[in-house]
Amino acid sequence: VEGLGPIIASDIDAGAVAAARENARGAGVEELIRFETCDVAETTVPEAPGTLIVNPGYGARLGDEEVR
Repeated sequence: VEGLGPIIASDIDAGAVAAARENARGAGVEELIRFETCDVAETTVPEAPGTLIVNPGYGARLGDEEVR
């Protein structure tokens, strides 16, 4: 979107990236998003300020404790 920073989608799981790309294609916005298959720490981000949205893995959100 003009005037806003880039939209970068990344995941370590290539299947998740493929699904995200397909969903973006279906929504007609694929060309607005840069897709990367990598660890979040290796995602290339611009120098300019922006917004980061993260959806950590299940264990990272809840810890390694057993959920009952």
